[in-house]
Amino acid sequence: MLDARRLPGDESNSPHDYCRNTNDAAHHGSAKTHGCRQDYSVVLVVLQSVDKEYASTKFGSEIVSAHIEAVYSGYRIPPKKGHNWGHSGKRLWVDDGLQATFRVVLR
Repeated sequence: MLDARRLPGDESNSPHDYCRNTNDAAHHGSAKTHGCRQDYSVVLVVLQSVDKEYASTKFGSEIVSAHIEAVYSGYRIPPKKGHNWGHSGKRLWVDDGLQATFRVVLR
């Protein structure tokens, strides 16, 4: 299950020092990394591990960071990055029955 929605790019969305893109500040911005400016976008994604099986989604851009915004009721094991959720490259994954909403920053 995947539901992606774009959010405004505010300072809490990116680990980098960045400036807003005045043309489309509601969905995108730019980040300053090692003196170079890079575009970023922020999305909310709902991802669910059905029957405790691994599930993932792949984005068109590299994931800079991902954080859990909400965990759905009925999930009794605490979410732990690297154990029942994580990300690598362009892929975000969940396992062990976790269903959560993630805030994902993409490059």
